[in-house]
Amino acid sequence: MSILGALDWKTFLKHLFRSFWKTKGTQMRLTSRRALVLAVFLFLFTVLGLFTRLGFLLDLLFFPGFRKQKVTAPVFIIGNFRSGSTFMFRLLARDRENFRAFQSWEIYTAPSISQKKFI
Repeated sequence: MSILGALDWKTFLKHLFRSFWKTKGTQMRLTSRRALVLAVFLFLFTVLGLFTRLGFLLDLLFFPGFRKQKVTAPVFIIGNFRSGSTFMFRLLARDRENFRAFQSWEIYTAPSISQKKFI
């Protein structure tokens, strides 16, 4: 993975351009409120992205062995809505000896090892 990450930059920039300049004649016309929300989102998205990339770079420096960690027999829980998949996930997550499950805050705010240690 490169320093720019796995983000589809072409699609991101296309939608960003459309959000600011291709709004005439659509439901999403560019009002001052919409422009402010888009600008705040763009700023926060950029800051979070840079923070995440920095965390991944620090992982390479401080935790170089994480790439050699073997993952044996991963379990993926996939199911339809209201089918019990969340119950199954929570049940397996309680077994800390055999399973490791991410929590929501780890996925969204601290995907790197360095970020988890910092937070």
